[in-house]
Amino acid sequence: MRRTAVVAAALTAAALAACGGYKEFRVSQAPTEPLRNFGSFEVVPFTVDGLEQLESRKQANARETAAFITGELVERLKDEEFFVKGGKKIKIEGRLVGFNPGSQALRYFVGAGAGEGEIAVEVTFMNDSGGAVAKGFAIGTVHGGMYGGTTRSASKRLIKAIVNFIDDNYDEVTSVATTP
Repeated sequence: MRRTAVVAAALTAAALAACGGYKEFRVSQAPTEPLRNFGSFEVVPFTVDGLEQLESRKQANARETAAFITGELVERLKDEEFFVKGGKKIKIEGRLVGFNPGSQALRYFVGAGAGEGEIAVEVTFMNDSGGAVAKGFAIGTVHGGMYGGTTRSASKRLIKAIVNFIDDNYDEVTSVATTP
């Protein structure tokens, strides 16, 4: 009986892991000041500029995904209570730079990496004067899962990467601003 429970737990963990993953936030400009210095936030609606090569149905899906990411990021930041003391505002802007929903049917029926999808977002954190405080890329992937995975699940992983970046850099500064 105990062995059956261990096998069942291992299979459940493997199934959940197969639902997709996220890659940590890839920093292109480390924060120039601690993010805790900001007491409020604004998430500018994420855009899909540069994805004109996609067919119209995928462009519409990309726009829906950008709107979903914007709304969910606002909710996650409210839940985490990072920027709630008022005062200096940080503006978070995002742009989908890669959007490949893959094939949910292939992920479901074939598995083993077939039909994999990925969403990539460039994120910029800006201060009140419009200067970049930090920049980077977050990527959400879909590998499969119970029903073949979705772009929503990839979006949630991408949001988690952004929130983890904020959490990791809330109290410290890892770079110094330089002037050209």
